[in-house]
Amino acid sequence: MPNGDSELTCQMTFLKGGPLPPLLKQIPVCLLEPTTPGFIKINFDGSLTHSIAASGYILRDWTGKVLKLGAANYGQSFVLVAEARALRDGVRVASQAGFTSLCIEGDNHTVIQALQGTISVPWKISTILEDVRTWPQ
Repeated sequence: MPNGDSELTCQMTFLKGGPLPPLLKQIPVCLLEPTTPGFIKINFDGSLTHSIAASGYILRDWTGKVLKLGAANYGQSFVLVAEARALRDGVRVASQAGFTSLCIEGDNHTVIQALQGTISVPWKISTILEDVRTWPQ
């Protein structure tokens, strides 16, 4: 759950056949609210314990029904990479399942800001976020 300024979430909407805005600069913010009817929400998160990174994602419909979920252990890595990989894993699964209208929500400021284009994409996650940008198209 968001706790003041320490967490930030974002929403991205991918419509089949529609181009994404340059660097996703115009992404509105949503805070743990149900998504719009017809959309699928992806919540993602990463963690790091003793230099071991893990992450997970969950896909829900607009009623809150769980559609898909997943988790992964990435071994020695960085939490930033785990967060970005969780996002990519969720988007990949959603795309493979045929979902084209997505709301994406996460709590890592760097991943969110990089998606929004408000900061330069850190090199550690640049290829991961490029995957996220191209999968839904």
